Amino acid sequence: MKSKVSVSREELLTKSFGNLNVVDQDLPDFVSPHTVRQKLLVKCTCGGTSYISPSDLFYGKRSSCGHCNDKPRDWWLAQKFGELTIIDKNLPEFLATKSQKAVLTECSCGQTKLIRVQSLTLGKSKSCRRCNAQPKEYFINQTFGKLTIIDQNLPEMVTPSQHLKVLTRCSCKDATEKYIQLSDITLGKATSCGCSQLFPGSVSEASRQVYTELLTFFPDAQFSVRTLLSGKEIDIYIPSKKLAFEYSGLIWHSSKFLTENRDFEKYKQLKELGIRYLNVYSDEWQKHKDIFLNLLVGVTTDEAVKRIYNFDIIEVDQKEFQVHHNKFHYLSGREVNASLYLLAKYEDQIIGGWSFKKSDETIVDWTRAFWDHNFKAWNPHEKALKYAIYKLNCETVITFSDNRLFDGSMYEKLGFKKVTELRPDYEYTNGFIRKHKFNFRVKAGIDEKLEAAKKGFFRIYDCGKVKWEFKKVLDK
Repeated sequence: MKSKVSVSREELLTKSFGNLNVVDQDLPDFVSPHTVRQKLLVKCTCGGTSYISPSDLFYGKRSSCGHCNDKPRDWWLAQKFGELTIIDKNLPEFLATKSQKAVLTECSCGQTKLIRVQSLTLGKSKSCRRCNAQPKEYFINQTFGKLTIIDQNLPEMVTPSQHLKVLTRCSCKDATEKYIQLSDITLGKATSCGCSQLFPGSVSEASRQVYTELLTFFPDAQFSVRTLLSGKEIDIYIPSKKLAFEYSGLIWHSSKFLTENRDFEKYKQLKELGIRYLNVYSDEWQKHKDIFLNLLVGVTTDEAVKRIYNFDIIEVDQKEFQVHHNKFHYLSGREVNASLYLLAKYEDQIIGGWSFKKSDETIVDWTRAFWDHNFKAWNPHEKALKYAIYKLNCETVITFSDNRLFDGSMYEKLGFKKVTELRPDYEYTNGFIRKHKFNFRVKAGIDEKLEAAKKGFFRIYDCGKVKWEFKKVLDK
């Protein structure tokens, strides 16, 4: 209940109202919120002063000067908000953190933009949102599904998520030309002029092309199979190998359209049926198709495979290892950092490789393994493992198998024991590129997924990993 009792001058000067104290001034002997019409001079614990009406003070409507969070100009100019830095030369001496004032900022990409201060401090704005801009030549003649952008009148720099209608040509028999929103095209919402689909259901033309390629090696391969899992579709199924192959469009299989557990649930259900699951993202297939064909075809047929009975294991530096890693490993292009780099050499050819990283005196992480499946040798991974254990003088080797592509049987054959199964992990994509999740870290209380989506990036998940451990048998 609001008090109507007057307060003596002495009591008023000794009483605290939140962070505020009344400053000694020309006051009557008793002060009432209803009788004193003049505003009271108060001082805040932050050092600031202000004039406040007695009613606001007595009834708790004001408990601070309102400028406690003001920061000096130099402070603002030294801060970085995500990718943004304030470069505004017209900043006042002090500025509140929740100010609605628009200030000039510069993004790490070099773009400048006016943004409200509150948007910066609350984390709503972390970039200029034009960081992904590409020259117009990047988009012209590029194909998205059945659509090709043919618009010659694009701005010099274009952002994939830009709300801009562009002229496209469809690959249907009528070669229809149509203006379509660019953001709908790049985010996969529009993949044709609206013509009828070439294939049943939601299956993409790209997955059909992959199926056609695999038919060359697996004549019994089946397309768009809906009988294995109730209510779920498998892009390609090879009965003779009990292998389910999923071709995942980068944006269509992101969190923009699918839930985190969708592919993980498929993997688990197929595993219970004794069916191997292999899930390849569209960007991986487009960039490293030969690597996946080597992996797929090499482990499922003996045709054209050269059997060898001996090869040399050689130690190399990181640079040389990276060259061959990028040729054979599905994570081609990602930098490998390790303590020991090994390559398998047969005559004048490099046909495999392994990397090991020592984490402490007795434990080593096995970080990479790859092999040219055009060659078949006796226990090549076992030879590399023994070499690394001897060379690094370790007692325990830790490694992980990726459920999206492997079942871990290779490690079991080598004597590894399963330690634990890890839940699906994720990266971010805008449909064009991938970014590590560390690029989207946010402050506590801010939704990372939501902030990434504001920049046009969505999560893509793996199917979890299995941690394996090998312990060296010590001499008694």
